[in-house]
Amino acid sequence: MAEGEATAAGEPQHLSSMEKGVGNRSEIGGINEGLVGRGDKCSLLLARDVSPVSGFLYLCPMRLAGISAATKAALSVALVGLLQAQGTRLYGGGGWFWAQYSGLTGLGPVVDELRAQGLSFSAPSGFSGIGGGGGGYLGRIHIGGEGGYFFGGKVSGGAGWARLGYFFPLRGGLIIMPVGMIGGGGLTLQIRDDGTAVSFGQVAATSVPIQSLSTGGMLTGAAIEVQKNVGGFLLGLSAGYLTGPSWKDWETAEGRRLADGPRVSLGMPYVRLQIGGGGWATPEK
Repeated sequence: MAEGEATAAGEPQHLSSMEKGVGNRSEIGGINEGLVGRGDKCSLLLARDVSPVSGFLYLCPMRLAGISAATKAALSVALVGLLQAQGTRLYGGGGWFWAQYSGLTGLGPVVDELRAQGLSFSAPSGFSGIGGGGGGYLGRIHIGGEGGYFFGGKVSGGAGWARLGYFFPLRGGLIIMPVGMIGGGGLTLQIRDDGTAVSFGQVAATSVPIQSLSTGGMLTGAAIEVQKNVGGFLLGLSAGYLTGPSWKDWETAEGRRLADGPRVSLGMPYVRLQIGGGGWATPEK
């Protein structure tokens, strides 16, 4: 039977050449060489000695039509990185300053209502933000929080949220993690741009039109983040989505509540840069 061909039971043979590449199967570095070398073959690797996961691990990423050799090699390297992360636990903490740009959707009901009243209002399409955050790294779990201030041409506001993530350690002080978020926030929309001067002596007698409207409520969201620890210096990049589901309570800038306001569900896709300090290490270190 040729090397790499399936047995009668439908299971692929373990390759003796792969065994030589892996050595005593505790050195995962040989797995990458074997995978790249095999190319389009599907290899069965005994993973008892290279991972806390008992049993066998099938790695068959190569038999996909239209994938170049470079892409296959990149997939192999990524898989090896995940293999090496198995069983790794990190502990530490950090804090960071963040800056972001976010889109803004879901304001259609407000636009329709204001235009029906004769106001020429166009919803802002996005806004910038600055803030801070931090948290701890406990084995594989990240627990923390963030908050910040939002600002744009016709929108401002702020928010704060708790974070819960599950991270995967990679080489070079790098981690990647999905993060879930829950908290609260609010936005203020400038619906008029009327800078007409009013005499101070006419303050009590002047009827000033409503200039802005505010709403807010619960926030939920999710993100994918990559963070890198460089000698106590922390760099991160987060791409995610925050949503304000069913915000319906409105008020003016003076705090006057507005009844029967439109219900909106806002969407805020964002890209966020994190810069701060902190670090993590394995218990052995």
